[in-house]
Amino acid sequence: MNAYVLINTEIGAIPEVLEALKKIKEIKEAYALFGVYDIMTKVEAESTQQLKKIVTLKMRHIDKVRSTLTMIIME
Repeated sequence: MNAYVLINTEIGAIPEVLEALKKIKEIKEAYALFGVYDIMTKVEAESTQQLKKIVTLKMRHIDKVRSTLTMIIME
């Protein structure tokens, strides 16, 4: 299963958060954005349970991440 996760960070924290995200093996792509969200990632997971753990225990625990929005890709 694949999902896109949009992330809002604290002001000025995009480079720091991007570096931390790139260390998470399930994150296959990560980009800085202009607009409502600061970062977009593509995440690969084996199940919705694993996706939940990646987002809540890995991504949201990165310092200076303020919020996330997860969108599961339909296949």
